[in-house]
Amino acid sequence: GGGDVSAGGGDVSGGGDVSAAMCAPADACCVEDASVGYFAPKCLADLRRALTQLTEAGLWVIVAAKARYAAGEGFPSVPDVFHSPALAKRYEALWTHLAQSLKSMPNIAGYEVLSEPRNKVVPQSAVASFYSRVCGAVAAADPRAPCVVGPTPYYKIWHLNESMLLRNPAGERMQNIVYTFDFYDPWDYITADPAAAGYGYPDAYPCSVAFRGWVPLFCPNGSAQLVTVDRFWLKGLLDRNPVALAAKAGVPVFCNQWGIKHAVAEEKGRLEYARDVAELFEQADIHSALWIWRSYRNSKWGFELVHEDEDRREAEDVTMMRLLNSIWGGDGMPALGDTSGWAA
Repeated sequence: GGGDVSAGGGDVSGGGDVSAAMCAPADACCVEDASVGYFAPKCLADLRRALTQLTEAGLWVIVAAKARYAAGEGFPSVPDVFHSPALAKRYEALWTHLAQSLKSMPNIAGYEVLSEPRNKVVPQSAVASFYSRVCGAVAAADPRAPCVVGPTPYYKIWHLNESMLLRNPAGERMQNIVYTFDFYDPWDYITADPAAAGYGYPDAYPCSVAFRGWVPLFCPNGSAQLVTVDRFWLKGLLDRNPVALAAKAGVPVFCNQWGIKHAVAEEKGRLEYARDVAELFEQADIHSALWIWRSYRNSKWGFELVHEDEDRREAEDVTMMRLLNSIWGGDGMPALGDTSGWAA
């Protein structure tokens, strides 16, 4: 909450000196005041106001920090929490302050302390070590709510494994941790990228498209190896990592984000894909969050169900809403095209 609360500028690469200035000039929520966790009091008040509105409406909330540069997007040009001890200490202080400030509020479902670590070269062990320190601080301040963590880069599903299990300084498994992942596969298809032009769902894809950037991990015969992308392929991805981790380690797993862009044509299998993903999560007893509910003043329709254009006109993806409601609403899973029983 509150923007990029730990984006850093300046030279913070040496040692753990938290006194060095680190707030980006454009970041109104980052302040050089350790007594408030380096988080502007006005931003904390705004966050509490938003949480009050949500929780009074009966919703549960995960408080998340989307700090793209602290998470490694600009490394090594910009320091991140995995390589700058000073920035990591500030980040821990931030979350200690937030958890202490929010511990009296109801319906806090979790603290997602670093959304989508983005450094693609940092070892997973370093990510887990950082999470362990920050989640330990959060638990000490507010032991009610779990800490939500996931692998680098960008919560990749195939990196969610035992290397991510958090441990305290004594080496004991930390409790009250939710392990999360994103599910955007295959990326080029669900984003309507030109690389997937001509392909649909289900379909046979070259490995270079089905697993773009990860061919060596999945395709021993190289990038041209054909991969059948269908319901069984999606289930295999879930079974390989999150389902396996939950069963072996006895930990809760949660799909942080999944979705498919509105630009993917229905004749290319858009609804079939969404149905299969939603049903597979239900069958595996994995909670998930669809990205995203709505947009504001966007010229193009992306993942959102409610689209607002640049003239502030709204349009709703009613077909997708009805499909998801049929699965999540507990009224069974009708075949595509069967609209009987759906409310107008």
